[in-house]
Amino acid sequence: MAKYAESKLWVQVIGSKESHDKLKSLEKEFKSESDRALAILGASAIDHSLGELLERTLIKVSKNQEKLLTSDGPLSSFSSRIEICYRLGIISIKLRNSLHLIRKIRNDFAHNIVSHKLSGKGTSDKIMTLFKDMPLIASNYKSQKREISERNILITYFSSLIIIFENTLLLKPPFKVNDDFLFGSNPSTQDNSL
Repeated sequence: MAKYAESKLWVQVIGSKESHDKLKSLEKEFKSESDRALAILGASAIDHSLGELLERTLIKVSKNQEKLLTSDGPLSSFSSRIEICYRLGIISIKLRNSLHLIRKIRNDFAHNIVSHKLSGKGTSDKIMTLFKDMPLIASNYKSQKREISERNILITYFSSLIIIFENTLLLKPPFKVNDDFLFGSNPSTQDNSL
């Protein structure tokens, strides 16, 4: 990727040199992982970020009373966090749908003992669906002449979304994740239930 000052798209979305540096650090960290670790750790980081958004949105209770977001609570699963964040208006329908694809990719790796690759048929199709729905990232890949691979797409998606969530958490509730960077400025309102 071009230097920070030259990358207008990233500057608009990421917002600060510190965020940009963290984005690059995340990308570097993800690049060192196996396909399985990338899928599982990236999804886990997104799941954790959704939990933080919910925790900051909900009325505060003592740790002893917190049951919604704990390991056996109704908002403890990635799927339930995606759905409640969508229903509360924290994330758009496009982001909801893409997160469900990420959840399915994570599950493919987490529940399949046999060697699994991001470039494998079912997984590759899911990742390319994500890429197709992210025109700004696609144009950034083309303008920077970056290799379009399932691995690079997932690394960019995870790193960018983690930074977007972190920047959202700097705001005061109610939260609304600005996903224009991922999906363009006119996200679909169609419910493509998964």
